[in-house]
Amino acid sequence: MNNSKKLKKIELLAPAGDLERLKTAIVFGADAVYCGLPSWSLRNAREITFTLKTLKEGIKFAHERGAKLYITFNVFAHEAQLKKAEEDLKKMKDLDIDGIIVSDLGMLALVKKHLPKVSIHISTQANTVNSEAVQSWNKLGADRIVLARELTLKEIAEIKKKNPKVELEVFGHGAMCIAYSGRCLLSKYFTNREANLGDCAQSCRWRYKLKVKSEKLNVEEPLRDKFYIEEETRPGELLGIEEDEKGTYIMNSKEICSIDILDKFIESGIDSLKIEGRAKTVYYLATIVRAYRKAIDAYYEKERKIRNLKIKKLDKKKIEKDFSVLISELEKELSLVQNRGYSHGFLTGRHDYEQEYDIAAFKPAIAFLGVVCGSKKDLVEIEVKNKFKTGDKVELVTPNGILKTKILEIIDKKGAKAEEALTPQERFLIKFDIRNKVPERSILRKKLK
Repeated sequence: MNNSKKLKKIELLAPAGDLERLKTAIVFGADAVYCGLPSWSLRNAREITFTLKTLKEGIKFAHERGAKLYITFNVFAHEAQLKKAEEDLKKMKDLDIDGIIVSDLGMLALVKKHLPKVSIHISTQANTVNSEAVQSWNKLGADRIVLARELTLKEIAEIKKKNPKVELEVFGHGAMCIAYSGRCLLSKYFTNREANLGDCAQSCRWRYKLKVKSEKLNVEEPLRDKFYIEEETRPGELLGIEEDEKGTYIMNSKEICSIDILDKFIESGIDSLKIEGRAKTVYYLATIVRAYRKAIDAYYEKERKIRNLKIKKLDKKKIEKDFSVLISELEKELSLVQNRGYSHGFLTGRHDYEQEYDIAAFKPAIAFLGVVCGSKKDLVEIEVKNKFKTGDKVELVTPNGILKTKILEIIDKKGAKAEEALTPQERFLIKFDIRNKVPERSILRKKLK
């Protein structure tokens, strides 16, 4: 039985570490963006560069395009940080934000005190895994709960059934944590950088080696007293281990990808599909957001057509097949960004949570060449990210589609023709062998194979 009439269109929520990434996410189809000031975001300050001024500009950009903006305020603040937290919350009173994300009861109380009209979202860091916890947060003033990554879709559906009026947000794509939703001691132990203050060193992503007490590296021999050693920062420190695998990336979780189970994801009652990656590039954002935007829109179009079968006599099998073909194509697109391998995480059951032992990350055979900044007549202005040359066969990834083309001319800032564009961040005018208008913030890339 088709129950699509009961489904409210799911929100596509994208990350942003700075203003350009925010604009890219919205241009490529995000319904909302989450971002924040460096001091209060669970990301390293080197990766998050927002200021109150750029947040204000980002909010204006989002609202003009019908999108929302949520502020991250989800660190677990220590006592010494409370005064600064209050000062910054007071400064946010003039920002027209759509929601603020917190993890800690103390931060929730401060938000209610200083931003009483702003919608409160409870971060995944709060490890909410049951309906009673959702109800409790809601009674304390929260409108939305970002559920822990450790839940299955079946569990999420039960939680939604018991809390139909509370919005539920769930990570549908991006990195998994080896610990329980970020509660990890490795970073603090190795580097004195605290994960829950936004300074995680990601020690789980480092490469480790199995050794014996004699420090012989021949792991083909039976190892009675097994240890591992981290090569980069602890070259002489042996750490005990019970792991039997010979792989070196023993704590490297595969990433969540839900695009192939999007129907189940939506039908569980989730209100917002969240993409992880505030530290990722504009290329990552453009590619991932575009794929999920197309998939979500296609899902609802599929459901609309199936509802109208009796009226229009459409072929249900063909509709389902067309949707499946599109999803397969979008899965290929997702493989064109660097990733640690994809799995469903815990969404479809505990058996689908996987590790990647052999490599830190898969690097696709593709080069991110530049970003479209504008156009002048038949020339496209490109900000260079990696070198390219006249004659290169390239692709322009736009919000609406992917244009295969060829570089015919490269013109430098002095107006002279150049054979190559070499300097990162410098801008060049490019003539392609297409007549299509290329939207601003489109991505220029080249397949290497």
